[in-house]
Amino acid sequence: ATVRRRRWALASLVEQLGGRPILETTRDDIEAVMALHRDAQTRYCARSDLRQFFKWAIGRDLTDANPTDRVDSPRLPKRAATPLTRDELARVIANATPYQRLCVVLGAYAGLRVSEIGALRYEDIRRDEGILVVRGGKGNKDRVVPLAARIVDELDRDGTGPIFDLRTSNRTHRGQSIAAAIRRAFERAGVDARPHDLRHTFGTEAARVSNGNVVLVAQLMGHASVQTTQRYIGWTPAGAEVVQQMHVAR
Repeated sequence: ATVRRRRWALASLVEQLGGRPILETTRDDIEAVMALHRDAQTRYCARSDLRQFFKWAIGRDLTDANPTDRVDSPRLPKRAATPLTRDELARVIANATPYQRLCVVLGAYAGLRVSEIGALRYEDIRRDEGILVVRGGKGNKDRVVPLAARIVDELDRDGTGPIFDLRTSNRTHRGQSIAAAIRRAFERAGVDARPHDLRHTFGTEAARVSNGNVVLVAQLMGHASVQTTQRYIGWTPAGAEVVQQMHVAR
C-alpha cells in the first residue's frame, strides 16, 4: 500500500511538471500536488512521500535541495482512540463464524494488524513457550507477543504452514481478505467499527491492565515510538484516578 501511494505521489508530480526534469521541482509544484486532495491526511502523505524521494536524491548527490522544506506540513486532526467496548467485543465474538472469530481474537487479544493475521503460521504459535511470533510486521520487523489463552482456544490444531487458507501468497491480498472477514463479523453483531479498531481495543486494554505502561504497550504492538501508541489508547490511569476523586465529600 505504501509503494502504491508513493508511486501515485511521484506520478502526480511528474504530471504537474509537464516535461520539466523532476530535480527542478519547485515549492509551487509540491503545493500543486498536495492541492489535488482536500483531505489533510492525504495532503500530508503526499508531502511526506515527495520529501522522502528528495532526501534519497540528496543522499546520492543528485541534488542539493529539497523543495518540500519550504512547504508547510498540513495540520492533522488529533483523533481519539476508537476501541470496542467489552460488550461490543463479546457480541462480535458470540455472533462470528469460527473463521471470523479467530481473526477477531488475534486482533483484540494479540494486537495483530490484518496483514499480520493473514501471514500467521502454525509454527508461529508456540504453546509450550506461551508466545506468538509476529514475522515481517510493519517495517519488516519481527516481534513477540504473549499468547493469550483465548487464542489457543480458537485454534483447531497444531501443525505447520499458514493458519488461514486464503489461496494467495500476496501479503496485501491476504490482509484484505482478513479485513473483509472482520467487517462481516462486525455487521453480524451490529457493531459499527473498523478492523483496525481491534488494535485500538488491544492497546487500550493492555494500558489499563499495565496501569498505563505505554513503553510495554508499544513493544507489544510493534510501535517504534510511544507517541504512536498513545493514539491507540482510550484510557489513562492518572485521568481515571482524578475523575474518581472529583466531587467526593472529604
